[in-house]
Amino acid sequence: MSITETVPLPAFVTRRFNPENLELSKDWGVSSKPVILIRLVSWSASHDVGHKGLNKNLLKRIIETYDKRAIILISSEKDLDDEFLQYKLNIQPHKIHDVLANLTLYVGEGATMASECAVLGVPTIYVNTLQAGTINEFEHADLLYHLLDEASILKKIEEILFTENTQQIFKSRASTFLKDKIDVTSFLVWFVANYPESVQIMKTTPTYQNNFK
Repeated sequence: MSITETVPLPAFVTRRFNPENLELSKDWGVSSKPVILIRLVSWSASHDVGHKGLNKNLLKRIIETYDKRAIILISSEKDLDDEFLQYKLNIQPHKIHDVLANLTLYVGEGATMASECAVLGVPTIYVNTLQAGTINEFEHADLLYHLLDEASILKKIEEILFTENTQQIFKSRASTFLKDKIDVTSFLVWFVANYPESVQIMKTTPTYQNNFK
């Protein structure tokens, strides 16, 4: 069986994510300013027990330091204190990846969103004591900074926002990182369309997945 022998599928199944240019600076009423998204988690998941991330003092310092030099947006799983409500990101949920793709910087506690930003080539600062293999891999590829110290976080924010060509550098790193990865969408479409034969192929020839690079 080859890749070309897949069952025809509706177009929506194989559709790729193509980021919409939201022009975030323009959409939020300010032009030519960098856009920072701060992501806060609820800490209610079982894997979050005993871990910590952005404390309120650090959140306030980031806002106070960059409020006039950048557009600050907050995406939060928990209710925000009144003093932070003006920064709350209000957007349709299905548009969140378009927002991520258009950011200047992500600073957050969420590993999933941090990973998504890293793949999109968005400079990322992950602030959480929780370790993860994917986070380590992105950090090794210089796509993500896993930081906990307050001074280090503020210094890195400054460096990312105001160093020339930072955005182009991270896009290039992401492109390089993905070159040796398989196209997961194509692989899954093939796997599902050719089930159960595909299961046997992967059991006997695991390297078959390399056909999807």
